[in-house]
Amino acid sequence: MKISSLTVHCASLCLDVVNGDSFEKLTIADIQSWQDELYSYIENRVALLKLSNETQHLFITSVRDEVLMI
Repeated sequence: MKISSLTVHCASLCLDVVNGDSFEKLTIADIQSWQDELYSYIENRVALLKLSNETQHLFITSVRDEVLMI
């Protein structure tokens, strides 16, 4: 099975949240408030892909939104 490093990174982000002490107390608003922070984390991971600025923004936004939905 071939798994990309971005997939592992996103799964790790999700597991960190679920395993956190305050997970059961989190609200949807709490999780949604992490949008900018998650965007930055993912942006750092995809910097080596050499995408155009617009494509990179759309890609990162899509990945971030999926992570937030999970």
